[in-house]
Amino acid sequence: MEKKKTDGANIEKLVLPLTFAGIIVALAVVLVSFEWTKFGEPQAQTLGIVVEVFEPEEIPIYIEPMEEKKEREVNTELPPDIGNPPPPKPPVPKPPTPPINPPVDPPIDPPFPPEPPEPIVNDVPFIIVEDMPHFAECSGITNKEERQKCSDEQLYKHIGKNIKYPTIPKEAGISGVVYVSYVINRKGEVIDAEIVRGVNPYLDKEALRVINSLPAQVPGKQRGKSVKVKYTLPIRFRLN
Repeated sequence: MEKKKTDGANIEKLVLPLTFAGIIVALAVVLVSFEWTKFGEPQAQTLGIVVEVFEPEEIPIYIEPMEEKKEREVNTELPPDIGNPPPPKPPVPKPPTPPINPPVDPPIDPPFPPEPPEPIVNDVPFIIVEDMPHFAECSGITNKEERQKCSDEQLYKHIGKNIKYPTIPKEAGISGVVYVSYVINRKGEVIDAEIVRGVNPYLDKEALRVINSLPAQVPGKQRGKSVKVKYTLPIRFRLN
């Protein structure tokens, strides 16, 4: 059996009018909101807020005047001891200051006279002098001839004791006399020894070695001054 609908219970007829009514209400709300802002501005102008600024009141400050300090009474009276001080002591006289003499430069010693130049002595060796060089062992002999003989004996004794025959000339049978010249200087030392005439290099070398090994002697003198004296001595190398 079919249900019947009445016209009063049909809601579809109200949908369209309600929709338009909702749109109108929404538009009205929007317009009212805009209009409310416009009306608020002049209302704010007419209804101004008055703020009163109150200036702070000046509060009077009362300062009580300070009591004046009473001046203290100062006792100007001095005790009797202070009022009558003892008499001052008389000043002690200072000793007189001696006069200050200006500085005096010390006397300058005169310069020493220059030393006289040493006399130029002839540096050329002598061959014969008043006092010939001699060995110290012969210094006690006063006689010149005996002293020279003693010195020659010491010379040959030294040569015979210290000379050595070289091996090579000895094996080769070489012998001979080597002439050696030398000088006894002002100190009695042997200098400038050299071969005047030789025999063999080995024999010549040995002769020079023996002459240079001579001990220091008493130097020769001419007129009381030491001088150089030159000697030429033959040294014989002989095979037995």
